[in-house]
Amino acid sequence: MSQFAWLGLLKWSLQYQDGTENETPAEMSEENKSFLKKVMEEGIVDEGVRMTVVLMALVKHLHQALTASGEAGPEVEELMSTISSLEEGMRPADREALSAPPSTEHMLALLEELRDIVEQIDFAHSFAKMGGLPFLLGACSEPRVPLEVRVQCAKLLATLAQNNPDVQRVAHVAGAASILRQLFLQSADAPPAFRAALLQALSAAVRGHAPLEGEFLLSEAASPLLLPLLSPETPPPVLARAAFFLRALLSSDTAPAPPHVALAPTAPAVAALLAGCADQDVRCTAAGCLLALLAAGGGAADLVFPHAKAIQGRAREAVEGMRGEEDEGERERRKVEVDLLLELMRGIKAKLDGK
Repeated sequence: MSQFAWLGLLKWSLQYQDGTENETPAEMSEENKSFLKKVMEEGIVDEGVRMTVVLMALVKHLHQALTASGEAGPEVEELMSTISSLEEGMRPADREALSAPPSTEHMLALLEELRDIVEQIDFAHSFAKMGGLPFLLGACSEPRVPLEVRVQCAKLLATLAQNNPDVQRVAHVAGAASILRQLFLQSADAPPAFRAALLQALSAAVRGHAPLEGEFLLSEAASPLLLPLLSPETPPPVLARAAFFLRALLSSDTAPAPPHVALAPTAPAVAALLAGCADQDVRCTAAGCLLALLAAGGGAADLVFPHAKAIQGRAREAVEGMRGEEDEGERERRKVEVDLLLELMRGIKAKLDGK
């Protein structure tokens, strides 16, 4: 906490302790001074300092895992020594975070707190600048870290990078996209929650960042990664993330090259999802993918035309289902899909008529 925060609260307390602004302030009692000091020590949180403390606490927990396996090198020990020297003078709550016995529950609580902080874009950038991204990437990649913690680290990476160009630039330098893609491909047997979180982090790091989108598309990594996932057999959390990522890439206006060129092999799988996936949200996302191809025109639109009959059949089913639904809320939900399908059919007709 900076001295200015201390002085600001102290000045306010002295002037307005009774809730008035114009009266001459009374002398503070020792009891009130003691209370104020406690508020200052424990009640005001400098979020920047707190991010550092949480990161230090997570490092201490990881250190225990490394020492248990005998793999903690001198660099890790030096870092632990630095952390110990910084504990002096910390707020009680911060010292408690650092001294708490390592446990999965404690790490998850720290990550949740950190996620709340970095939802503010400026704090996300600060966390990235202090070197937090390599730590999170390392934790995601480390099999000795509890799986629940690895999942939350991946989700935290997604929160940090989501619509944040500053963090995406740091992620680019750190090689985040390549690390996450390789980790995803190597985790084929991992629980769906972990794979979905990795895909979420990869999507957040890449989407809207022209250099990363370009690398991802031009490296021919996109279709091999996403195509096997675009199947009703894919676990729902992973399928939803893959479809969302694909739609974002196809709709991108920042990619340096037409996205459909690299993603063309996914079109039949997307059309099949639209026609036969049981999850309406995924079907709507698939419709969004095909609409993006139509909007791009040219060769991109040509990828949609072979599936016009299947799209028409699905539209007919969706309309009949909506009309037969008695629950108003469910009928409105079904209408979202119907509207997308009708827009898709009108788009196909307009493109074909213009040929």
